[in-house]
Amino acid sequence: MPEELLSRRETLQRVSGLTAAATAGALAGCSGGGADSTPTPAVETPQGGSELDFAVEYDGDVGEVVITYASSVELAAGDVYVRGDGIDSTGSWSDIGGNATGGDEDMIAPFDAATVGAGSDYDIQVVWERDGTTLTLTEASGDS
Repeated sequence: MPEELLSRRETLQRVSGLTAAATAGALAGCSGGGADSTPTPAVETPQGGSELDFAVEYDGDVGEVVITYASSVELAAGDVYVRGDGIDSTGSWSDIGGNATGGDEDMIAPFDAATVGAGSDYDIQVVWERDGTTLTLTEASGDS
């Protein structure tokens, strides 16, 4: 039987799905149990785990930070937030003017970027958030 050749994107998607399934299975027994535990609603988190990454580059000549999506899994722009100190704008990817060129409307695709004004001592967090569940995707800091 011939081997199936996968593109890098297909490979990452398959591995990401397996990682998410394995993590969910491992965490299933960690809910605390007991009669008095309160169940938490299931929130569908983005697949990709550590593969979900943003590159953060500071340009001191113009006082800006450029945040570029460096992963292959598309993310909903309304679920990705830029937060921090020492930056001019915070809010959802869409609110700060980040571009979203994914297959569906308002999806962040590889190499999409957002630019915010910043001082050299910035602290930035790029997070995914939905229905009270938050995942930190990237953190970066400038000179202190």
